[in-house]
Amino acid sequence: MQARSRPAEGGGRLVEILINGRRVIEGTLSAPAPRGEFHGEYDGHEVLAECTLAPKVLCSVSIDGEPAAPGPPADGQPTSGSLP
Repeated sequence: MQARSRPAEGGGRLVEILINGRRVIEGTLSAPAPRGEFHGEYDGHEVLAECTLAPKVLCSVSIDGEPAAPGPPADGQPTSGSLP
């Protein structure tokens, strides 16, 4: 699993969750909506990311209700729960 964030239009942050290189979740957080619950699917498995925009984006990801283990960073970004 890989996670990354980047600037979004309007000053928010675009959040992406990838599994085996395939984007399974994409969502946007902003100052007016700093929390989000994003749903996706990967090979018949439910993927859920609960994210908060703080100084950094913080996400908790689960697959089929179980916490997901982080994988290697995407584009050099950390995947330990916070996204720059």
